[in-house]
Amino acid sequence: MPIQLSTLVYVVRGDRVLLMRRERSPNRGRLSPPGGKLEPGETPIAGAARELREETGLVALAMNLRGRTRHHGPSEGDGWLQHLVLVRDFRGTPRSGHPEGVCSWIPYERVLEGRDMPAADAIYTAWVFEGAARPFDARFEHRADGSVESFTRW
Repeated sequence: MPIQLSTLVYVVRGDRVLLMRRERSPNRGRLSPPGGKLEPGETPIAGAARELREETGLVALAMNLRGRTRHHGPSEGDGWLQHLVLVRDFRGTPRSGHPEGVCSWIPYERVLEGRDMPAADAIYTAWVFEGAARPFDARFEHRADGSVESFTRW
């Protein structure tokens, strides 16, 4: 099964996290961090920096790889490997809009509740912020409706 490489970027300012209300699939209408597919030959950190700049206008000054999640769906070709990156040091102000979605600073506590987020994001987002010494790895199995059937964390 081919695997699509991607990244998600969690930007933190004080007690808020920058999320986008997605205008496109996957996850249209849901809150998700900026991010997207890696380009051929691009490292996860370079891809995270590019996606953050393209979608929000922000420039990351320091990035921390917090984890990797592997996602499988019920159909052939439903495979993703996401690299989850945390940014606390950045320059700029988020754009008001982008074709991918509209950015908003969401209170940290609400983000941890996982409201309005894709099912898997609601599970692993807290892991990004937990401060473990090493990045986590996780595998998610999804049902056809996008819900999480099962997951394993290492």
